[in-house]
Amino acid sequence: MKAKMFKKLTAMATAALVAASTAIPMFSVTAGATDGEVTMDSTGHVTSSANVLVIPKTITMFNTDDSQYCSVVVNYNFTVEPDDPPADAVVGAVKVKRGIAGSLAVTQQPSFIQELVSMTSSGADSTKNMKVTVDTTMFEKAGVYRYKITDNTAISELFKVGITRNKTDNTDYQTTRWLDVFITKTDDTCSVSGYVLMKNNPISNESSVIQKSAGFVRTDSLGYDSYRTYNVRLEKKVEGKMADAKHEFPFAISINNTDGNNVKKKYFYQKNGTTGSWTSSTIDSSTQGDGTVDLTQVDLKNGDVIYIRGLIPTATVNYTETNDTADTYTVKVTGRIDPNDNSTLTTIVDEIARATDETTTTGAQAITNYAAVNSASNVGNATALTSARDVVFVNKIDAISPTGLVLRFGAFALIAGFGVFFLIVSRRSKAKKADTDII
Repeated sequence: MKAKMFKKLTAMATAALVAASTAIPMFSVTAGATDGEVTMDSTGHVTSSANVLVIPKTITMFNTDDSQYCSVVVNYNFTVEPDDPPADAVVGAVKVKRGIAGSLAVTQQPSFIQELVSMTSSGADSTKNMKVTVDTTMFEKAGVYRYKITDNTAISELFKVGITRNKTDNTDYQTTRWLDVFITKTDDTCSVSGYVLMKNNPISNESSVIQKSAGFVRTDSLGYDSYRTYNVRLEKKVEGKMADAKHEFPFAISINNTDGNNVKKKYFYQKNGTTGSWTSSTIDSSTQGDGTVDLTQVDLKNGDVIYIRGLIPTATVNYTETNDTADTYTVKVTGRIDPNDNSTLTTIVDEIARATDETTTTGAQAITNYAAVNSASNVGNATALTSARDVVFVNKIDAISPTGLVLRFGAFALIAGFGVFFLIVSRRSKAKKADTDII
């Protein structure tokens, strides 16, 4: 079917060119038709008189737990310019020509804004379009004209927002596509009759040579851009027979979910899984992320868990707990990459005694290694989670003596030592006194 469509397009272009040379109008265009738009589809070619070609650009979105989250905010920069085809490049019997300077322009760039999305861990494509506009007045003759479209987006801009460029079948992200524009001429008026978008700069538009392109999309298998958001959890544990497992300890959770362009990204949080509702971090969801970024008061007792979803690759999280009881607790903080795998367990804060009103803080913890393995010149490396993925605060009070004093082995040994010393001195004193009495 595709081969037939392509042959039809080629035949139409060839017939139009022949007609133009013999001054017989074989291809007519109605007035105003060149003001329309046509979108490049998966076949890589369209037959249309529209003078605006819409080409899709996709970013593949992921989330580690199939969660709802907000998409990346980034503006791409594409250019189009005439390019030289191979010397023997032809369409049917028509020789392919170098494009005309100034005849094509990118009049709309792909622009991704912050949108609430529900993407899966296997990835789903978010699509925005570029528009390439043809100025038919720049053409004097009918023909097939070749152009090159290039993604000139600075790698530093992709790095700022946490985008990764991925290979497909060991093929790096290809920044270029080629475009053939079919121009016909009726009387003194040139018009567009169709387009072919290509992955390569072929010598022919024959199906055995051309590698047609659907756009800058993952399905082209020329590499693709991806954006991943991440989810973290904070768990509270209270241990020890004298500890109050029902007491809710106050936490302040400071989240830096702002990208390198200073865009505050929405995230969502939930207490104790499905028993609580997901809450947006923003005051007003219509403000596109302009809202709070910190959870200043979250009370957690033994067994409570806070889930936070939709964090960007460069996000950091800082947990601070206050001991608001009259007791002194021993506090330890650990982290794991996988909540179900203790082999990834690391110590964030080692055991330390915290008295009334004292705080324990983790400091700002990067949730991934994105910034460590990528840079402003290279965003091609895979990102891994850190131990901040799953953080556990453990507060503990061991058994105490009936006097209310905490049993300390060192203090007990010291007191026992003094007791033995005084017992020996006392016995020697009594023995000396007895000797004196005998004399």
